[in-house]
Amino acid sequence: MDDYSDIITKERPVHINDKFSLKHPKMSIADRAKIFSSFAALRGHSAYVKKRERLTVEKITLSPDDANYVSDTLTAAAEAVRQGLDVYASITFFVPDKERKNEGCYTETSGYIKKFNTDMGYLKINDENIFFTDIYSIYLTEKH
Repeated sequence: MDDYSDIITKERPVHINDKFSLKHPKMSIADRAKIFSSFAALRGHSAYVKKRERLTVEKITLSPDDANYVSDTLTAAAEAVRQGLDVYASITFFVPDKERKNEGCYTETSGYIKKFNTDMGYLKINDENIFFTDIYSIYLTEKH
């Protein structure tokens, strides 16, 4: 920084009606921006960085005990819904990322189970279809 100490505090040179100012008139900021905008050499870079900032994790494989618990709980919930009972569930489940293979995020939802589709392997809660294979944990309460 010592090399520039003599010019660091000086103002920009002013050229009025001299040979230089006639040949190189002062350019507006908008015109200068147009010149340098073409140098955005990394187009799409900011979108790529933003996409990579999303936090994702690999899907967790349940232990046999946890898988049995989830399966038993789903069976009990399906039976209760079949009997016409209102079943309130709190579910933690995996949501796959659309762009990253085998990655996604875990989310939670709570509400009344509206439908079981055992053929397709999902339940409907809060207008959201949750596949049985994506359920990490499930807790039930019945409304009497």
